[in-house]
Amino acid sequence: MSAIITRKFEQWCAERTAANLPARPDTFIFAFVPGQDPEGEMDRDEALPPVSQIMYQAPVAQHGLINTDAVAYSVVMDTSVGDFEYNWIGLQDAASGTLCMVVHTRTQKKIATSGQNQGNTLTRTLVMEFNGAASASQITVNASTWQIDFSARIFGQDEQLRLANWEVYGQGAFFGDAFLIVRNGDTFTATAGRGYVGGIRTELATDLPVVVTTKPTTVWADVSWQGATTSRWSARIALTTADNLSDYSDAQGYRHYVTALASIAADGSVTDLRKKGSQGEQEADREFLRKAANLSDLADASVSRDNLGLGELAVKDVLYAHDVGAYSQSEADQKFFPYTGGSVEGPIKVKGDIVTQGGVITFRNQEGIQTGLVAAYDDGSLSFIHSDSGRGFGIDASGKFYTTDAIPIYEYGARVYSPNNTPTEGAMGQLWWWRDKVTGLIRQGGYIEDSRSEKFLTVNFAINFPNAATGFSFTPAAVPDTSNMNISVASYTGSNMTIYHGIQEFKFFWEAVGY
Repeated sequence: MSAIITRKFEQWCAERTAANLPARPDTFIFAFVPGQDPEGEMDRDEALPPVSQIMYQAPVAQHGLINTDAVAYSVVMDTSVGDFEYNWIGLQDAASGTLCMVVHTRTQKKIATSGQNQGNTLTRTLVMEFNGAASASQITVNASTWQIDFSARIFGQDEQLRLANWEVYGQGAFFGDAFLIVRNGDTFTATAGRGYVGGIRTELATDLPVVVTTKPTTVWADVSWQGATTSRWSARIALTTADNLSDYSDAQGYRHYVTALASIAADGSVTDLRKKGSQGEQEADREFLRKAANLSDLADASVSRDNLGLGELAVKDVLYAHDVGAYSQSEADQKFFPYTGGSVEGPIKVKGDIVTQGGVITFRNQEGIQTGLVAAYDDGSLSFIHSDSGRGFGIDASGKFYTTDAIPIYEYGARVYSPNNTPTEGAMGQLWWWRDKVTGLIRQGGYIEDSRSEKFLTVNFAINFPNAATGFSFTPAAVPDTSNMNISVASYTGSNMTIYHGIQEFKFFWEAVGY
């Protein structure tokens, strides 16, 4: 069953109160609305059903005061009224036509007495609950003079059920992942599921976002049991964050029960604080061994073995090879190095000499590919070879140190040179070059004889400057009286330069410096 007080009643009530007149509906209307859901959402702007759906109207028989915020209206339909079905009840002020209250209920029958068929008598009471209801309606007669108020008994039943649940589940208990706080980036979500908070059964039908404005903090489930006098009561759930929170009553008098769900650290990490299952299950987790743990959760295994009267070897009083530090043949073959040789897995630490007779020490990588070797030959020579490049060094039979090709030798970090390995290199000729292997300095030059005209000329270097050219110089081969020494560099790269020369300067020597 669902019920609402209409918005039109609010307006009409305000007008009546301003005129110091009672805002008191006086007519019951019963109707049958096909397809109506008695538990569905209701519209506070709902109007009267069509005339064809209205089954019966009757004046209010009695009205009475329940408390300052609730008044009751009743009607009696005796056995002379019927036959019809209804699932819609309305309270109306007949004079103004104002529909004040609407109730959607399951389909019910009103049957009149006919011949030998006995009809039924129905009493219907609607309670209007809002702030100042008694004052607005000007009703002063207590409903207890003619009605029975079951609210105290119903509230008592609700509280009795809550306390019974609390004794089973405690302040908070959840099943599976219900209400589990999950982090996804910078957002947090409570997982759908059911549980008990303060003895109230509560359920999230879908995952619910949790608003977290500051960290660190604690996420709490805040649950209360709420509803109107004539409506179906249910658990109201709120997820809130606070460092500390305890049970409280709100301004409307509803009692709120809270339990911690999770703590969120400053870095956003989540620690689950939910208690799972009933108090009995929680206590069992604390007090009893778990089958899946296979006795690993014993507080003191030694004391437990003594209490069971077991021997030193627990349930095995028979000695085996392992009990005395011995190995079986198959285990020995796997663990120990054979006398005739074989493979050793893992590092080896040796204190003392390692002796090899007529052998070579070979180095291999994890794939078993040879990467190098050390060899001592019968003639007294010693070689160190890098297998990948074939390069190496050693001491020959006469005691001379040698290296293979392309192996530089360094002394205190400086390259050592020899007659066969000079620090410079170069080439001579009309186009010449010179390079310092140590510093990388390059000097190169040549002779140019061009046509006798004023022009730009591109000259290719003998070798490239790997980094940059840093200077250029030019010397005319013949200097006539009319010469202006007009030779300059227009542009250059690491491999060439473009120069400009005058008419008289068509034969000249050039030099470029770089590195």
